[in-house]
Amino acid sequence: MFGLRLAQVLPDKYLNALAGSIGIIGFYLIKKYRTIVKNNLQIAFGTSKTEKEYDDIGKTVFRDTVKNMLEVAKVYSTDPTLAKELVSIDGLEHLENALSKGKGVVAVSAHMGNFPLIGPRLILEGYHFSLILREPKDSMLGKTLSDLRENVGMASIPVNPRKMCVAQSLSALSRNGILFLQIDQNASSKDLWVDFFGWMVPTFRGPVVFSMRTGASLIPMFMIRDGLDHHKLIIKAPLSLDRTDNKEEDILLNTAKLTKLIECYIREYPSQWWWFHRRWKKARRSN
Repeated sequence: MFGLRLAQVLPDKYLNALAGSIGIIGFYLIKKYRTIVKNNLQIAFGTSKTEKEYDDIGKTVFRDTVKNMLEVAKVYSTDPTLAKELVSIDGLEHLENALSKGKGVVAVSAHMGNFPLIGPRLILEGYHFSLILREPKDSMLGKTLSDLRENVGMASIPVNPRKMCVAQSLSALSRNGILFLQIDQNASSKDLWVDFFGWMVPTFRGPVVFSMRTGASLIPMFMIRDGLDHHKLIIKAPLSLDRTDNKEEDILLNTAKLTKLIECYIREYPSQWWWFHRRWKKARRSN
């Protein structure tokens, strides 16, 4: 809440400097999260990076996280049109071509860059955007976040109850909208196990299932910070789904393909992923 208020009253020219200072201070003072970030980096990259490289990535992660939060607060609570100044789009033609089929688009992404700006930016282009999300345990926080999403014109679809989530998701696609999901955080052990940085991790099957069920194109999207106060939304061509006579095998193979694509982007932009999350909490080594 403090961040919201700060973003509302602080001039833009001071936001970056303040965020940078807070982020670096946080890196040195908040040992718990500094340790989580470093441990995750070591799991992912092993000995391919030096201790200094791990520290440099960690500092950037802390700094950009604060910058991202202040930018999001500014866009969501003051002026949604600021998203157009902050974010350029690469590959919009892929989205246009997919939506021209009238079946909607399943957009799959990762917690990279300032990902919460993806919705507001695409909404400014005139698209209907629905986000599947887990509601926070704090009901007051949940209400605040819901109001902010509504302020930018974003539809929210809670994952629970499951039947309602599925029904609302299918409805969003039937209206030729964008259904947005992220699959790079911990899933249930009952979900699909696929390779991620050489470790088998449980992963959400939702994007592939919705795409196969409805015929909606499955389009990967990634937000990348490409400047001090600017981002680029990369919209990829629709993923070509492998299809055989074995539906469950198809879901597994295509989810693995998506996860490998996310891994490739993280490898290319290692300081831009959300390393605070314990993605490998249930992991086991790939054979």
